[in-house]
Amino acid sequence: MGVILTRAERRNCIRHWGEKPSGTTKYRLTEVGLSYSIKLESSKDVDRRINALLESIREFFERKGVFLSSDEIRGLLQYFLHKNIDFLIERMSPSIELSELAPPKFKGSDRYLLEYIESAEQLEPVNYRILEDMVFGLIVSVLLYADDPEEITKIRATKFSHCQVFLDTKFIFSLLGLHTKEFNEPAKELLDLLRKHDFDLKVFGFTVDEICRVLNSYHKGYHRYPTNIRVNTLYSSLKVKGWSKTDARGFKSISRAKPNATYALRYLL
Repeated sequence: MGVILTRAERRNCIRHWGEKPSGTTKYRLTEVGLSYSIKLESSKDVDRRINALLESIREFFERKGVFLSSDEIRGLLQYFLHKNIDFLIERMSPSIELSELAPPKFKGSDRYLLEYIESAEQLEPVNYRILEDMVFGLIVSVLLYADDPEEITKIRATKFSHCQVFLDTKFIFSLLGLHTKEFNEPAKELLDLLRKHDFDLKVFGFTVDEICRVLNSYHKGYHRYPTNIRVNTLYSSLKVKGWSKTDARGFKSISRAKPNATYALRYLL
């Protein structure tokens, strides 16, 4: 909880407001925090979305010849998420291609749930997003309810020295603000942390070449994406942001003019 409060205070969502007689620190919402809280879903809306997801899974199981109640589906899903959290984090990470993952070997209900997730990703994006939220929510709950939270806080006090971090293509696109907000902002937060702890930021030369190659190919897919409908691709993001084909061509000579990869990264950012 302390980590969350610290982060909220850093973002100016809350402000320290003295202490209670018991010694507990008091906080008060700022205007920024109040505005943010208003945008949050109510518990009823969250329950409604989860119930819709459970009903969709129940119907999927029924088509497989397995008849279970919504409560039974809820129990199976919770157990499946906890048991396979490592695989699901990789499966749902935007920075990992599916071809890089070892083929899963699930059986019975687990296999059906995996099939549902794969189907939802293509056919039911709303329910797939709920599943993503549940997976990443599990990560937060693990941090909050860890048996030994001191191990987590010790990480913050660790002093790093002579550490090099090589940034990949998708991360750099987020730093450049070319992805959507939910990817761009966390990437910039991580960059600030890396700089704060004096990490040596580097990028491979072939990564810079790939950045230029991807952007130079924007003109080929330019007409495929509308400006008012968001699709989960880089080119769609560029189209929504108002990029023209000429804008993308501006990156054509970066890798040639900046042969040193590290310097090229600074030039890009």
